[in-house]
Amino acid sequence: MADIFEDGQQSSASTLTTAMQVMVTTGQQVVDTMEELRTSSLLQVQRDLTRLKGFSTQALRAPQPKVAAYFLVSDFEDTDQTRTNATVRVDSASVTLRERKNPGNVIAQSTTFSSNSGTVLQFGPYYQVTANVPPVGTFQIQLEEPADISFLIIDFAPTPSTPNITVQVSQNGITYNDATQITTSGYRASVWVTPQEVLYVRITFSPTHPDTLGGDTYTFGINDFYAYQVEFQLQSDWFSRAIAITPTAASWLFKAPSAEGLLYFLSLDGGITWQEVSPGQKIPVPGAIHVGVVANLPATWASAPNEQGILDQILPAGYIPSTLQLTNSSGETVPIAPGLELGAAGLTNQYVVPQSGNLYIQPVSTSIYGSIYQLSYVYIPPVETSVGPETLLVQAILHVQLDTEDKASTPVFTGATLENI
Repeated sequence: MADIFEDGQQSSASTLTTAMQVMVTTGQQVVDTMEELRTSSLLQVQRDLTRLKGFSTQALRAPQPKVAAYFLVSDFEDTDQTRTNATVRVDSASVTLRERKNPGNVIAQSTTFSSNSGTVLQFGPYYQVTANVPPVGTFQIQLEEPADISFLIIDFAPTPSTPNITVQVSQNGITYNDATQITTSGYRASVWVTPQEVLYVRITFSPTHPDTLGGDTYTFGINDFYAYQVEFQLQSDWFSRAIAITPTAASWLFKAPSAEGLLYFLSLDGGITWQEVSPGQKIPVPGAIHVGVVANLPATWASAPNEQGILDQILPAGYIPSTLQLTNSSGETVPIAPGLELGAAGLTNQYVVPQSGNLYIQPVSTSIYGSIYQLSYVYIPPVETSVGPETLLVQAILHVQLDTEDKASTPVFTGATLENI
């Protein structure tokens, strides 16, 4: 304040008020600036976290030679949202069950009232009982059809008394089960019962005093009645989109979380047929043909000396290199050497070189002409189209069924893969 007032100067309330207002305004500006800095800092942190998450997702999608297909739930790119009814949590890249509440659509077919004492007079939806002692009034409600019920809401007639309320439910009208919990708020009662099929509902009111002080009349009535089924969704489903796979192996290994409450179904034809699969199960590639033939090493090839060592078996288009196997007459496996230069000298072991559909034995010599080999491989015939033969694409769809009977826990699905084996 030294720059506003000096010693001995006459004070001024308006000057002091103006100075204080300036301080308040300045202080508010400082607070607003700090809030803006806080908000911008949080936004920047969130952007950075999103970028890191994006890098993680890209890393998951990076192709690997061993993996034929990924079924991811890290985002909605791989989720068939039209068929999925499970809860997909993008932030944790997981799928869980979800809780559902069915609407209260039960209809009361008939309602009857009775009292354990006194004279009953009905007027509109209400009943008036005249008695010397507080009577007990009972409403018997029969539903139009049995319904699975676990929760009731009852709006009862407003009276000076705060009645004691008991509720029982029955499926056959003979054996009744008591409600597990009843709470009242004003003239509305919320009632919980063990989930069960219900056809009859019995509601009993026990008033504490008459409608008027010193009187002998008691009013009973139900203004509205709702019934609900609130339950845990015991089963949910997650579907992936179709993933096109170019087979590079004769079979796949299915890898996924192995936990109670998770069932897996795999379709390899775009969703036409399904098969239940288990984590660790070996799955044959559809359309794959296993071939086992005898291969001979002739002395001549195309009427000329077979100096390159060509075997007399031609590999078909679409054969899978990883399945190629050649054994000699002694039962020993001949190592495969893709890319080995034909006619290479100095080789101490025998190799087989696949090249352009032909198989070459290296090194070749006149001493091994006429040798017999056992050849085996797997191939997938190309698909004939209007533009010519094309490589077969397998349309893989994964269906995950989540199931539980425990409301305190839920199975979690975090993704699966098909790996070449």
